[in-house]
Amino acid sequence: MWASLLKERDTVEKNPNDGEAWGRLAKAYKEIVHIGRGVRFDPAALEIFELSRDAYEKCLVLLPKDSLWHYGYADLLWVHYFYYVYYTGEDGEGILPAALMHLQTALALDPNNEQARYLLEDINLWMPEAVSINENGFVLLGLTATPVLPTALLPLPSETALPAMTEITPMQTAIAT
Repeated sequence: MWASLLKERDTVEKNPNDGEAWGRLAKAYKEIVHIGRGVRFDPAALEIFELSRDAYEKCLVLLPKDSLWHYGYADLLWVHYFYYVYYTGEDGEGILPAALMHLQTALALDPNNEQARYLLEDINLWMPEAVSINENGFVLLGLTATPVLPTALLPLPSETALPAMTEITPMQTAIAT
């Protein structure tokens, strides 16, 4: 993993306007932090998470219409949120909505992005208050005006108390592309 990371850092230094290179660098950093599907949270891993996050953001500035890089960034953010913020109560303001926005973008760009769909299903499994699924697709409750707090101990809001929801529908997908 380390050799791959060094190779990608070298590629980015030589080609700073190559979005794919930035994406590969982001992914290399992510793979160091996400060992299997476990996650490291030592101080070095948190620094590497930030380096991965920065590289994904540079990648997406250069490749804003790449569904797979949006998914990859969302995956980084979700795993960090789930393992580090959700379970430890650490500050994670904005991480879950950012992950959901990148998943929404990934599916708007490519409605058949199976990785993005699988990740939304995973989020629904662990945090149905953030993502629900209905006959029209995914409802991204975590993008509503009421933020989803990182705790499973809060009662779920009643259906009548929910603010307007963000749904990914075929019409929105057609408009976004």
